[in-house]
Amino acid sequence: MVSFKNYVALANFQKRIQDTRNIVWRDKEHAATGGFRSAALAFNIRSSFNLLLALIKMRKVPRAQWLALLRHALFGSDSFRFGAMFGTFTALYKILLNALPLLIPATQTSPHGLSSASRKRTRRWHSALAGTISGGLAVLWEKRSRRSDIAQQIFVRGLHGTYNNYSEKWGINIPYGAVIVFSLSCAQIAYACFLRPDTLPRSYVSWLRQAIQIPPESFKFNIKAVQEHVVDIPALDRLIARSDVTPTNLSSLLSLRERALSGTPDLPRYLPCHGLHPGVTSCRAAALEKFVQGFRWMLPTYSALYFVRSIFFRWTIVCADPAGVLGRATVATMRSSAFLGVSGALWQAVLCIKHGLYEHLMAAPASSPLRKLLPQPLIDMLIHPTTWLLCGLSTGLPLLIEDRRRYEELAVYCLPKAIESLWLIARGHGLIFRTGNWGEGVLAGVGMGMVMTIYQNDPHHLSGLVRKILYQFLGPN
Repeated sequence: MVSFKNYVALANFQKRIQDTRNIVWRDKEHAATGGFRSAALAFNIRSSFNLLLALIKMRKVPRAQWLALLRHALFGSDSFRFGAMFGTFTALYKILLNALPLLIPATQTSPHGLSSASRKRTRRWHSALAGTISGGLAVLWEKRSRRSDIAQQIFVRGLHGTYNNYSEKWGINIPYGAVIVFSLSCAQIAYACFLRPDTLPRSYVSWLRQAIQIPPESFKFNIKAVQEHVVDIPALDRLIARSDVTPTNLSSLLSLRERALSGTPDLPRYLPCHGLHPGVTSCRAAALEKFVQGFRWMLPTYSALYFVRSIFFRWTIVCADPAGVLGRATVATMRSSAFLGVSGALWQAVLCIKHGLYEHLMAAPASSPLRKLLPQPLIDMLIHPTTWLLCGLSTGLPLLIEDRRRYEELAVYCLPKAIESLWLIARGHGLIFRTGNWGEGVLAGVGMGMVMTIYQNDPHHLSGLVRKILYQFLGPN
């Protein structure tokens, strides 16, 4: 009798081993299939986006370089890296998420398996660990120059989902919270762009300066004037030598150069308006021009973004109602381009207003009632370095032009840049530790752990764009 029971126990044990092997093999096949599918999808999306941008740029490129441009857009290393990153993440996440319950089974069971509370708690732990490992390793496929941007975005998306989760549980509601976060983030970005460009990625600084259409010499002049209280003569000479400088602005710049060379003590400790917009004399006309330039400059990029996303992620809807989808994409493109144009115009308008007000107050006689009412330290606050934060704060207003559903998207896009700049400034003062060569991978892993925990349990707390992207690459699991 004992031998029979031992035989039955051994048979059941061997059956459980065989079932476990079948589950593991099925999970491996499931992960491999999902990984290859995600890699192919990511490769096609990146190649299509690059191709659309290449077609837009072709009119500016010699005909002899068209083939090389198209070949690089379709089969460049960027597309392969992008595909490898998504494929690795999908495969690792799927196999880890399905293997962890077998490797570390739950301790509490019920007649029907795990209770709902225990299962949810264990599942959160599994998804967090699987997301951390797969996200931290997958981001290493990208170039080092892009890992930081990707890791920051993932981390902020995780914070966003976690905040939404706990704000619902604890009943927290901040009106226009996304607009506030966006404005504060842009305030730090504007400060870094004008005074500490070394704390932002070089490509992002270049993009910002192109978006607001301010000459590069103006930024160099401003940094020297604000931080060292000296006039950068080489930058001033380049402004004078510009072909688009107006006669009135040219006269003002030449006068400033003579005063600087003669050692005049009352030199401006900021970038004057004739150096901020040398091609336009009037500040009002310059703001209008910045809007038009910013709108036209961003129109191709947003066209590619909205139309490619509509085609790849809403193909069924496109087939059912192509005119409606294309019409909505066109409206969204115009709104986003207008938002960028107004933001650039406001950045310049804020600088012109505060510097013009300072010059007006300083030109008033010392015996005037206005000068007696306002002490000199208060007037000097108009040109204090912290006032450059006002440029970014002003962008909260044009954000209202955008679709309300994009408030959070734009906020979580700008927040990583602001955090990075603030981090580097604090680290320069010895307040923050260094992360070494693995900082991007660790940050991406922690962020993806938060993202996947929310995705597996409370996906409605993630933004719509993140949910759609994850579902396209991962599915429900």
